[in-house]
This record gives sequence, C-alpha cells and structure tokens, in this order.
Amino acid sequence: MPRELRLDFAGNSYKWFDVDHMMKVHGQGLTEVLTEDIMQYFKVPLEYQILCDAEGPVVSSTDLRRLLLGMVPRLWLFDARYMGTSLKAQCEKRMEGICFELGASKSRLSLLMPPPPPPLPPQDGAASLLPWAVAWQEPTTGLCMAQPPATETMPPSPPRSCPLPFRRSASVPVGAQRGCHGGALPAGSTVLRGPAQTLAFAPLS
Repeated sequence: MPRELRLDFAGNSYKWFDVDHMMKVHGQGLTEVLTEDIMQYFKVPLEYQILCDAEGPVVSSTDLRRLLLGMVPRLWLFDARYMGTSLKAQCEKRMEGICFELGASKSRLSLLMPPPPPPLPPQDGAASLLPWAVAWQEPTTGLCMAQPPATETMPPSPPRSCPLPFRRSASVPVGAQRGCHGGALPAGSTVLRGPAQTLAFAPLS
C-alpha cells in the first residue's frame, strides 16, 4: 500500500503524492521540491509556510524528511501572515528551543577545542532550517500576524498508539488537464486522486 502524504490547508485535506516514489525521483531534494510546489499551488511564499505535524511546528529539513518516512505522513500548512495566536506561541516556543540547542552545542564545541579555534563549519541544525524558521529569526523579514481565522489552530495530538485522523474534506472537482487553481498543468504533471480532495502535483525540473 503506497504511503501518500496528506496535506491540510484552510480546512481542506489534500492527497499530495506517493512519498516512496517521489523519494526515488528526488532523493534528499524532496523537501525543497515540496516547499516549492506548496508555494506554486497554494500561493504561500516560502518564508511564510508554517508546516506542522501532530506534535507542532516542523522547523528543519531533517525533521521534514523524518516525517515523510513515517507510516502515515501528514502535514498541516499555515500561512504565517494569517496564523492565530496559539500557533504563533507554539512557533516561538519551538524556535526558542532550537536556539537553545544550537547555543549549547556551540558552547560544548568551544570547551573541547584548544585556542585559537579553527573556523567552525555551519551547524547542521542551522543549515537545514526551513525558510519560515530562518525568516522568523530575522526581524527585517516582517513575519507579522493579520487577523487570523477562528479555525487557525493546531489540531490536538492523537495518542501515539492510534493512527492520525483524516479530516473530512470538501469535494472539489478538478479537470484532467487543469491544476488545482484552474491553470494549465505543465508537461509531465500527474493528477493524484483519492478519498481526499484531488490535487495535481507538478515535478520540478
């Protein structure tokens, strides 16, 4: 049975793609393909894409790849420009934890290395942060909140022994030759269908 990524956005649930197949095609670059296609189809710029799993915000590419390897990969997408205060608080807490971990790691390295220390390579955690997490640390980016919809909150985390619940989605017909926003699909695109809302996935070159 194929492992298909489910993505929830604005109250709708989408069947995005067959994870195993796309990992074979794109390998380690799958996370970049995913965020680029989210920008294309949902019109959410990279730096505003807050991706969450059932436990909270997903901060790094490493965490995103780990999620894609799960038995039931599922993501919730939020637009940082319209997120609610509850999600904003979760993002702030998650970023504080990341900064603390990176700071502690650098401190341990400085204690182990004799003076004068050689230049340190970029920390893996910092190098693999998703665009929204990088932008969150830069005050000039302007990740500000607009008035959020009342439903813009994180879903409760299910017990680990239970499978993730699937949100009931609206049925939106999609033409065989048109994308989810009505535009013509690029050559080589594949339309994925299933019990959730149909979504076209265009592999990037």
